[in-house]
Amino acid sequence: MTQLVAAIMGGVDLIELARIVDDALAAARRLPSGEEYWDLLGKTTGVGSVAADLALGMLRSNDSVVRATGCDLLGAACNGNGEPHRWAATALVDLAASETSREVVRSIAGALEHVADLSAIPLLVELASYDDSDVRRKVALALPAAMTDHCDDAAVEALIRLSRDPDAATRNWATFGLGRQVGVDSAEVREALWARTDDKDPDVREEGICGLARRRDRRMLPLVADLLAAGDAHSWLFDAAAWLGDESLVPLLEEYDVAVVERAMRECVPARVGARDVACRDLLRLVQTALDDQRPGLIAAVFCDRLDYASPFLRIGGDNDRVWFVETLLEAVNGDPAAAADRVMEQL
Repeated sequence: MTQLVAAIMGGVDLIELARIVDDALAAARRLPSGEEYWDLLGKTTGVGSVAADLALGMLRSNDSVVRATGCDLLGAACNGNGEPHRWAATALVDLAASETSREVVRSIAGALEHVADLSAIPLLVELASYDDSDVRRKVALALPAAMTDHCDDAAVEALIRLSRDPDAATRNWATFGLGRQVGVDSAEVREALWARTDDKDPDVREEGICGLARRRDRRMLPLVADLLAAGDAHSWLFDAAAWLGDESLVPLLEEYDVAVVERAMRECVPARVGARDVACRDLLRLVQTALDDQRPGLIAAVFCDRLDYASPFLRIGGDNDRVWFVETLLEAVNGDPAAAADRVMEQL
């Protein structure tokens, strides 16, 4: 039985889980949020529902250290699969309604990043004004995760406020979330990102630049060029160059490793962009012709996220939509749209 439970829980059996949690509680009493504590909880990441059930029970404790550890354990149990966890969000939101311990509130905010559920947004918006920089920093991490593809106005406003936070780490995460994670574009969002382009913290400044470049804001062209010319660009800066897609950046990109800047170069060279667009057009035409002949009634479309520079997707609509990444399709057949269309029809 122990071996079966261990297999279900990724190798951690019930006895081992209990020992880890006991050791984590002892570590928390010695040094809350210390390295030893997080190393122990890291062993429980993604181990399954048994750990989650244990964590939920800990939330009902009269001991604030146990409640805080329960929140952290719940976050670890939900971490790793990218799916929202409504039941966990409900438990954490209910706990927050009556919680008075600052340490537990920190753990609630931290766990909500991994819970990633829309129902937590009202609580996170409220905690965005909490008088503790650790809580606000955790909220800046949790809000984009909770929003996913849902552009909640209150959540966006909270991220904008957090992007102006006195704490640099909070500003950094909020600007990153607002600029690179949230799929919303508005005058207010751009104004908030623009304000960060001269932030005294270089990381925050770069996140503001990247967020505006993602929205194809041409004001970022000289700023991105200056950072590329400095010679120590981060990977995000190549994304910014790709989003801007300007040929003037090509000589600067050529100073970097070809493999690293491949995507940015593709977007900044007009001939390559044109060739990709032609291939997409031909693929769409060939797939639709084949559908009309073999599967009448199905419609093919090529689309791309407005805030993305990646190769478009091919979608075939019907009872169950099917989607293919065009770049992957074409790479698999040496760029031949006809062969790519044949592959789509075979897979369909």
